[in-house]
Amino acid sequence: MTLIQFLIAGLIILFLIKTVSDFKKKRISSSNFLFWFFLWLIILITAFIPQVTNFLAELIGAKRGTDVATYFSILIIFFILFKILSRLERINQEITEIVRRITFKEQDKK
Repeated sequence: MTLIQFLIAGLIILFLIKTVSDFKKKRISSSNFLFWFFLWLIILITAFIPQVTNFLAELIGAKRGTDVATYFSILIIFFILFKILSRLERINQEITEIVRRITFKEQDKK
């Protein structure tokens, strides 16, 4: 086991523990729990069996397994960013609606 594998394994185990803890404390939903749990497991597996990424590279026509890991990482980051921005937009709309209702109620009282 190389040093980088040891470090990645330690970090991923901490992330897995945190993910499970947050789920048990109901800080994250079931779907978020499953997403993060399986993502951490996939990263852990590829840290110990890097040939998996080489196999995937051959399947999709990439040159190296590292390229595949990078492509998928970027896609996952963009997906998470999209979800965050969508949720922020929805929250912004809800806040705007709440402020409007409060304003109308205050105007009716006057």
